[in-house]
Amino acid sequence: MPSPVAAAESYQTAGSLHEQFYRQAQLTPDRVAVSDGAGRQLTYAELDQLSSKLAAELRLKGLDVELCGIIYMERCIEYVVAYIAILKAGGAYLPMDLSYPDSLIESVLSDAEPRAVLTKPDLLQRLPESARSLAWVFSDNWQQELNELRCDTSCVPVSIDLDALAFIVYSSGTTGKPKGIGMPHRGAVFSYHWRHVTYPYDESNGPEREACNVFFVWEMLRPLMKGQCLYVVPDDVIYDPPKLLEYMRKNCITRMLFTPSLLETVLDSEAERVQKACASLKQIWLCGEVVTTSLLERCQSLLPSTRVINLYSISECHDVAARDLTDYLKRIQRRPEERRKFCPVGWLLPGVQVVILDEALNPQPVGAAGEIYVAGPTLAKGYVKRPDLNRSKFIQAPKALGSQAGERLYRTGDWGYLLSDSSLEICGRCDSMVKIRGYSVEVQAIEVALLDSGLVNACVVLVKGGEGEDKFLVAYVVPSNGDLTKRQLRSALKRKLPFYMIPSYFVFLADLPVSAIGKLDKASLPPFDKAQESLDCSFLPQTATEKSLAAIWMATLDIKEIDIQESFFDYGGHSLLATKLLSKVNEQLGCQLSVKELFQYPTVQEMARLIDAAAARGTGTADETPEAEARTFDLKTEVANHDQPQASDLDIQLRAFWRNPHFNKSRWSRGRVLLTGATGFLGAFLLRDLLRLTETQVFCLVRETGSGDPGGLQRRLRSTLEQFLILRPKGQEDDQTKDLAAAFEARVTVIRGDLSLVKFGLSEDDYAFLSSEIDVVIHAGAYVNLIYPYTALYGPNVLGTQNVILFASAVRVKPVHYVSTDAVFPNGLADCREDADTSVHAQELADGYSQTKWVAEQLLMKARARGMPVIVYRLGNQAGDRANAAWNPQDLTLLMLQGVLRSGQAPRLNWRLEFTPVDFTSEVIVRAMAQLSLHAGKIFHLVNPQPISFDLLCDWLSVSGYTLRRVDYADWLVELRQLAEACQPIASLLRLLEELAPSGGSQYFGQLSTFDSRQLRAALPSLGLESGYPAIESSLLAVYVARLAERGLLPRARRNTSGGALLGKVAMVTGASSGIGQAVAQALARDGCQVALVARRADQLEQVRQGILAAQGVAVACPADVTSRAEVEAAVARCRSLLGQPDILVNSAGVMYYTRAFSGLTHLTDRTIDVNCRGLVHTVEAVLPIMLDRGGGHIVNLSSDAGRAPFPGLAVYTGSKFFVEGYSRALRLEVASRGLRVTCVQPGDVRTPLQACRDDADSEAHKEFSGQGKYTMLEPEDVARAILYAVQQPPHVGVNEILVEPREAPI
Repeated sequence: MPSPVAAAESYQTAGSLHEQFYRQAQLTPDRVAVSDGAGRQLTYAELDQLSSKLAAELRLKGLDVELCGIIYMERCIEYVVAYIAILKAGGAYLPMDLSYPDSLIESVLSDAEPRAVLTKPDLLQRLPESARSLAWVFSDNWQQELNELRCDTSCVPVSIDLDALAFIVYSSGTTGKPKGIGMPHRGAVFSYHWRHVTYPYDESNGPEREACNVFFVWEMLRPLMKGQCLYVVPDDVIYDPPKLLEYMRKNCITRMLFTPSLLETVLDSEAERVQKACASLKQIWLCGEVVTTSLLERCQSLLPSTRVINLYSISECHDVAARDLTDYLKRIQRRPEERRKFCPVGWLLPGVQVVILDEALNPQPVGAAGEIYVAGPTLAKGYVKRPDLNRSKFIQAPKALGSQAGERLYRTGDWGYLLSDSSLEICGRCDSMVKIRGYSVEVQAIEVALLDSGLVNACVVLVKGGEGEDKFLVAYVVPSNGDLTKRQLRSALKRKLPFYMIPSYFVFLADLPVSAIGKLDKASLPPFDKAQESLDCSFLPQTATEKSLAAIWMATLDIKEIDIQESFFDYGGHSLLATKLLSKVNEQLGCQLSVKELFQYPTVQEMARLIDAAAARGTGTADETPEAEARTFDLKTEVANHDQPQASDLDIQLRAFWRNPHFNKSRWSRGRVLLTGATGFLGAFLLRDLLRLTETQVFCLVRETGSGDPGGLQRRLRSTLEQFLILRPKGQEDDQTKDLAAAFEARVTVIRGDLSLVKFGLSEDDYAFLSSEIDVVIHAGAYVNLIYPYTALYGPNVLGTQNVILFASAVRVKPVHYVSTDAVFPNGLADCREDADTSVHAQELADGYSQTKWVAEQLLMKARARGMPVIVYRLGNQAGDRANAAWNPQDLTLLMLQGVLRSGQAPRLNWRLEFTPVDFTSEVIVRAMAQLSLHAGKIFHLVNPQPISFDLLCDWLSVSGYTLRRVDYADWLVELRQLAEACQPIASLLRLLEELAPSGGSQYFGQLSTFDSRQLRAALPSLGLESGYPAIESSLLAVYVARLAERGLLPRARRNTSGGALLGKVAMVTGASSGIGQAVAQALARDGCQVALVARRADQLEQVRQGILAAQGVAVACPADVTSRAEVEAAVARCRSLLGQPDILVNSAGVMYYTRAFSGLTHLTDRTIDVNCRGLVHTVEAVLPIMLDRGGGHIVNLSSDAGRAPFPGLAVYTGSKFFVEGYSRALRLEVASRGLRVTCVQPGDVRTPLQACRDDADSEAHKEFSGQGKYTMLEPEDVARAILYAVQQPPHVGVNEILVEPREAPI
């Protein structure tokens, strides 16, 4: 239907209500005006005459303008006569319902001060004495009595203006004194006029027959003003569906107004009976309650020829808006994405103004929700004798509105918003939100979810328990079939509502009680008593174990009764309660159950069977049982079950999507991002980098935690950022965190929702808004747990991803950046590629986390195959960020580090340890988000390509000042058990290890897969990350340990603060196991260097290292033969990993053999050249690129005075040293401008093992040419001091050569 159009001003000339009736009676005097459907009726002429006579009588009783007469009788023909008579007398009618208690009757009489009370004989005695004297009683012969009256009727009808009082209706409300609402003629005349023009009566088959009972005082005059026949539905018929349907059938009713509750009750009748009774029905009007789309669909499926109109009408302001729901249903059938839980109330009546205001009475723009205020011609005059209510409910229009709504507004208490086409949407009551155990609960949303389930025909949800008590929800439902169980209802709701919104109790009823005006009568619902609410016997505990468990469960969950087939988690159980529950179960029943078993056996019945089976075996532990094996999942079937079919318009959406970058090139860096998992570790850094690197507006989906704080979700998110040192507490910020905090306040919107729920558990409006406004989705939300089974993680990980895919294709296409895991590959594989087919591994995955993430990733792959823009990031272990070492406290790597350092023991593990700084991961994802066209469809492995061995990490920790003792894995677990009680991180680590590797470390740590990340490496330059993947090396480890120790997460290391100019430098010394090399290493360590000791003899190297450690120095052994390039490169890598990039290289490795050129000892020649020449070149070439990259470094090559002058008996040695000299001089010239220094130290004879004569050497040459015993030789320390002098000089000073010789043996 188009927007209702009526001449808004023409109603003002139509006259008052009774004047319009009088004119119609003159036009159609012989038509039947009113009928009771049982044979009694009055024509228009009769009704006009009788009402005029009665009006004259009432005038004699004092009834006049602005005074009232009370009608106290059932709905009947007499009621209609009394109604019109009071109006003709100039007064206002006041209906007093027969259901009113005595106290309410007296209150109404006291307030209203009526001049007359119109009633029947059988009701007279129910009135107080003061009212009886005012009574005019409709006796059995009332028509005859009125006709025989000789009164003057010329005084009626009284002519009045539209602002005169027409009627007063009383509402008892929910609490306190009843309130009378005084309504002028204007509102009713305006509303009737609009309806007559917009939905005119169809007299093609004679006058229409409009049945009326509900809202009788508002509705009954409307057909009488247009010559139609009013059928008065008796009070004993209206709420009896069989009687009502028979009444409608017999009298061929064409129009009728229902409340939605009453219509639900009628539609619950046999379908054929409904269709026969309503065969003549042209229009159904709905009013008084929110209309659900499910009710509309039921109605139209049974009565396809009947038009359904929804009317938004309020006692204090009459009709406000209306919508033809038949047209609306046709629209949503064509466009199902527009289907909503509630039907629209439609367009405002022309002349009625509605404004939406917030709590501060600020006007809200079109589309923004707030409280509904109404202005215009339909407003009541006010409440009778209630100035307090008039001030609070009828307010002066805020100045901000100007003159658009007049001077006076009525505050409806309804929550809604205006749409661009001037239609009105109602979201619910402002007071329908309640707090239960800290959670915000929207009661109406629960009712809608119940109706949408298709399992119930009608329902109402009540909150039981007073303020400060333990509140809970009770749902009263009318099942759609007799076989419905409470478990089925609870299961249906779990998909749509968070656990705290699922009613604790369900009460099944045949129908819901309705009040005298047809609305749901909550006060007449059966009283609810927890003590009397019972479950089906089959759901109660039967065995002794079930009874013991039931008692523990009820105490833990704080409930009074339990269904032994209902899941612990469906009762609101969570991880903290799970720990508490298992502690009690294990203690009281002598079991050893873990959280994993609770997820596998989550009901009392299943857990009892598990415990009984264990007792029968005599183990007390939960071994695998046939029940557990039956819970294995076919993951490919899971994918098929959750895959979303392609939307019919996906192709056109995709074409539009890929056109967007042509017109909006900054969409991805300036648009709107939906971020899931923002309160997690990675999510927090993703949010940081979205604020830091882009200009996007970020919408964070955050799950309710029950804090009870209205702003709690925003504060919770900020607290997460503070926890990971991204923000600082207010008052402690630096400039950087101040800027981030400002961006957080300005650009971050927190949305309360739950990934695992349909449409994230959002309202229709919020979901529709996000669907149309979000540009890109970063889906980082998941439940990460390496122990829990598939069922425990299924909701957030599988359903959550399914819901993200649905969202990403709703309204318009949105790219999805999905955070997956390397766990989608099983253990034991090598070089897993990014483009590998992971579908082949479905049955090889053993734990719930990898299984759920595999299913989720496969769902994304199927969406990608249909054209959805998707980028998948498979993550390995995420470590702390590189600035502050902010770390996930539950991460296994961190827990292992804490376990090693707090125990002082390092277990022997074959573990290749990989991790990636979380800030690198977040930066990759955010930068890739801004470059979608380059990377769409790709999969990136964010798994460190250069893992570090656990042994090497422990060596580095030792080097860094921690005393560690190597022990077997089993012995280490024993130590951890002793520490666990006093240290929570150790307790957490122990639980993980006992689950992951109960029988030995190699069971888990030694079988981890390795990964190829070539696609990521190729993409890094385009992402502006030219520095590449962060290496796990000393500098990174040093930041981690230092920052973690500062915050008390690790013990502090023993620090060496002594030393000189070289403090903190890293030196690499070859030949360090003895002689000059050993002396140089010791001297450098004393001056503060961290020294990497390189030599072939590992045992001697270890002795040297221990000596340096004993002297409070830092040294690490890097065994290597310098003649092997591979071994040298490995030694340099070890140095970098344990100490950092070398600042100083001292090439001290060398050999010297006295031989004569003609001696033929070629193997010694080869050895000399290999060590002295090739070995030196190998070490220089391994270290030189590192120093060049840093723009600094010092290379010290140990030459000899034989490099300056030849010595007999040392021809080959002399030649090798001449090589060293020439190589060093040329190298010095090449690198001097690059910040490097090259020094040659040329010692003469030094008393070292080098001087000894080998058995296979030329002993004669040694005897003839050696200087041993001829003069005092140099000591290794003499040469070390010379080298120390050279490397201590400032960077601009180059000590190029040092010749140091025995005084008595100069060259």
